[in-house]
Amino acid sequence: MKIHWEMRRLAPRPILDVATQENLLEQTNLIQAETTVELEKKRARQLYKQARQNAWFNPIIESLRGLCGEGELCMYCSSTEPSQVEHFRPLGLFPRLAFEYNNYLWVCDICNRTHKGEKFPPDNCLGAALLNPLDDDVWEYFFINEELGVLVPRIDPATGEPFSRATSTCEIVGIDRDNVQIKRRRRYRGLRLAAQAALDDFNAGVLEQAELEALIEEWRSEPYQADIADYFLNGPGTSKEPFKSLLQR
Repeated sequence: MKIHWEMRRLAPRPILDVATQENLLEQTNLIQAETTVELEKKRARQLYKQARQNAWFNPIIESLRGLCGEGELCMYCSSTEPSQVEHFRPLGLFPRLAFEYNNYLWVCDICNRTHKGEKFPPDNCLGAALLNPLDDDVWEYFFINEELGVLVPRIDPATGEPFSRATSTCEIVGIDRDNVQIKRRRRYRGLRLAAQAALDDFNAGVLEQAELEALIEEWRSEPYQADIADYFLNGPGTSKEPFKSLLQR
């Protein structure tokens, strides 16, 4: 099974029921029947607003919410509880994708409205293409500093500069905004201390193997700033201490 990444691991999108798929296709056909792009945009906004108030759209919302795991944290920042369906490719720029299931994300208002909005580089503003939380392996573009616990763009070896897509995603979506970085730092410090304590208890014979494994699984699923646990217990951070020794046990 392919695992998608954002600031943490996500399962693949579940397949929608036939009735919901048919409703999405019907709305798309209505948009494509318009004679100009401007009419397509107007029609897309009208139909999408109606759909969000209709019960047939609920399976889509439940599907996206389920992908976020415990706490249903934003697919972009992994920090705030989301409440919005986001068009990764903006509706105003790609009206024919207004009812494309694979174009939907479940995100918070801060990432969606305060930061991203209708911006989509390089199509309508400066910048490299944004990272898609469900399509891109973001740990190829970011690392979490093992001393500070903050998200940092990786350096592109070809240019010696931070990866342009990482920089663009930070600038447009704000996933490195101060309050989120503070939460990452606190979560990292707490997780590191807990991991070291569990390792010490295991080495001292206080903690059994099964108890240690249960603790690790609990940390992996905790909703608070979930990208930290994913990075250090699933991803590149597993090579860092005390997580390396902990997982080797």
